[in-house]
Amino acid sequence: MRILFVIVLSCSFLHAFSQIEYEKGYFINNDGVRTDCLIKNSDWFGSPDKIRYKNSESSDPVSLSVSEIKELGVGNARFIRTTLMAELATRDIRKISVNKNPEWKEQTLFLRVLVEGKANLYHHRTKGFDYFFFSIDNGDIKQLVYKLYLLTYEEMRSNVYYNTNTNYGENREYINQLQTYVYCASFSIEKVKQVKYERKPLAKYFTDYNTCHGIVAVDREKHSKQKVHLKIAPGIGTGSQTRTGTVTHIDYGKGTDYRLGAELEFVLPFNRNKWSIFLEPGYHSFKTTGKNAVTYQSIETTIGARYYFFLGKNTSLFLNAGIVGDLALTYQARDFNASGVSISFAGGGGFQYKKFSLEARQYGTRRLLTDGSDTWLNFQKLSFILGYKIF
Repeated sequence: MRILFVIVLSCSFLHAFSQIEYEKGYFINNDGVRTDCLIKNSDWFGSPDKIRYKNSESSDPVSLSVSEIKELGVGNARFIRTTLMAELATRDIRKISVNKNPEWKEQTLFLRVLVEGKANLYHHRTKGFDYFFFSIDNGDIKQLVYKLYLLTYEEMRSNVYYNTNTNYGENREYINQLQTYVYCASFSIEKVKQVKYERKPLAKYFTDYNTCHGIVAVDREKHSKQKVHLKIAPGIGTGSQTRTGTVTHIDYGKGTDYRLGAELEFVLPFNRNKWSIFLEPGYHSFKTTGKNAVTYQSIETTIGARYYFFLGKNTSLFLNAGIVGDLALTYQARDFNASGVSISFAGGGGFQYKKFSLEARQYGTRRLLTDGSDTWLNFQKLSFILGYKIF
């Protein structure tokens, strides 16, 4: 555990001092003056409320509120500030109103540009909810309307609402807006009706619309693609074993633990590929010697999440945590056997360079029931895992 603590502390320290990544970008202030600079790219899923920028690598960073910015560009992302009539109605069903129609209010919003072409698509995120906007031929920006509202008693008895078994309805006016303003003759009505009020479906629809009109659209969502990696992951470590019961407590001491596994990792397409989830099945063998010799072999399967701290193009640190399912194949000791499936938790951290990685992972206590007995076996271990990425 002490080794794991050092890794966690080191990662946190390096994150605080090494993770500020600045990229070439620009912003246009309220006076229309464009400044080309280095901007901290936090890969905002929604819209930022402020930015940090530097005029050069050696200069000190400066903070700037989006109220001082008309336009911002960094990496593949572009944002604009605009004033328009909008309603950012909550979709928390505990707080929605009985009003089906939008209650328009003049608001100044910082919108992320998702698709550019004959038809532009914009996005704004606030309080965990997504809102979308559009413009045609760079005209006025309008909101695509989607709203949840409380149903009246009479409405709940009717069959014309989308959620007849709930107490709320959906105003999907955005479908009519797409049919009216963002429609191509080659589109079927069914194609329009199937568009969900979500980033990817709307971005694809607007891209298809622009293509239909002979316009090569700029799809600023294309860079967000999920990556899949496969690696082999052998390792060695140390484990300890105890046996407990109503009147029994035996310490079987420490032994060497070997493992051979494979890992399938899915890199999530947001936050600059810093998050991933992984599935790691593997074979594990633990042995002790002496009077209380133990042989324990099992199939372990770990499902977890990982966060990367990128230090350079080919170098990163990472932390992960997961749930471990263990199926005992053989468990033999001097006076008993054990079997069964156990569940435990694991957490670790490590270093990755190009295709190689080295990780220290601490496993929580797993419990196995001994055959013909009311006693439990408690097993825990610390593993050092060497990984090699195949792709």
